[in-house]
Amino acid sequence: MRQLVVIAGGEGTRLASAGIMTPKLLLKVGGRSVLEYLLQMAEQSKIEEIVFLLGKNALDLKMQLEQIKKSYDFSFVYVIEEVPLGTGGALLNALEFLDDEFLLFFGDLFCNFDLQHYINVFSELRHFELIALTRTSDHPQDSTLLGLDEERRISSIWQKNVVKPKFVRNRSATGVFFIRKTFLISLGVYFPNNSFVDLEGDLMARGLEHRKTMGTLPLNGVVYDIGTPTRLAHANEKMASDIGSVASRIIFLDRDGVIIEENGYCKSLDTVFPIDSTLKGLKKLGDLGYKFIVVTNQPIVARGEISVHELEQIHGKIDWLLEKEGIRILEYYVCPHHPESGFHGERPELKINCECRKPSPGLLKQACFELGIDPSDSIFIGDTWRDAEAAQAFGIPYFMLKLGAKDRTTMEHLADMIESHA
Repeated sequence: MRQLVVIAGGEGTRLASAGIMTPKLLLKVGGRSVLEYLLQMAEQSKIEEIVFLLGKNALDLKMQLEQIKKSYDFSFVYVIEEVPLGTGGALLNALEFLDDEFLLFFGDLFCNFDLQHYINVFSELRHFELIALTRTSDHPQDSTLLGLDEERRISSIWQKNVVKPKFVRNRSATGVFFIRKTFLISLGVYFPNNSFVDLEGDLMARGLEHRKTMGTLPLNGVVYDIGTPTRLAHANEKMASDIGSVASRIIFLDRDGVIIEENGYCKSLDTVFPIDSTLKGLKKLGDLGYKFIVVTNQPIVARGEISVHELEQIHGKIDWLLEKEGIRILEYYVCPHHPESGFHGERPELKINCECRKPSPGLLKQACFELGIDPSDSIFIGDTWRDAEAAQAFGIPYFMLKLGAKDRTTMEHLADMIESHA
């Protein structure tokens, strides 16, 4: 991938209302502009050309970009819209300048992550026409949230600035996308020339209607929206603690019996009860710098006892309960399969012997592949032999949670053990 596209055509009204007139690309975080951070990432990833999609009043910004260009070897291309076109409309307006595949950044982002890793993953996932980089948002009601099906394809889009259901999985679009041009060409015919089109709310929503293959990759690193005065201040405050470690130490967690109480299979929101000692332990581990990924077998999907949409709602409720304690899950990796047939209402396409059902380490491998996780910096906390064997097969340390009356090892105990061995 040789081309980076940056959309910077917004008016910046929320910043201007606070007296901040600097273009968002040139706003400073930690003493450097967000554009400088982006150019550094692009340079490390062998990007050759940057296409700037600018608003109609962007001549001053273009002149400043030309000055910055002198310090780099990139080729800069400018496409200036005559009327506001939105994020999707700006892309459709620039089709002739776009490569067959390209990387897209919204222009109000401060970013620090391993860009080359995600470019490599996108190049391997050839069946996806669009992949959105996602994170767990600290303002989900003001973010675009994405739902997935059992093949981890985007199946639902809840736009930002709209009222969302209470229990939606907090899988927020960051404003970073990997796109194949065919996606834009095939969907652009549904929108008049020079019309206002939103990438997420219009193009991607139309993509769902036409069964376009869109996916997500969880972020392992930092992306901050700096489009409001509050968020810009937050990015500067977080510099010292976050920027030094782009990738994170990861703790893989089983779900039932570890995060929530196990009372058979959890089939409804009414049966989601967090384990209090787990919340306290996860909070401590989070404060130590660990990030959390859930890996869970859910054969009730294959049995037809619950839909993936209902499962996402359950995970949305878990997100909501954990968020109240300051705990966030990077992503849930789910095995929906089950090898045995004979259940009423079962889904035959999911009744298979798979590589992701624990004790196989497939979910751990998938998470590490997608996020660029170094297994040597990760551990697994579970409560069954399946979890233990999956960790052993993957070659990472395993800690057993035990909540019995006689043999009791809670998440709080494990947090102390992990801290002492860190």
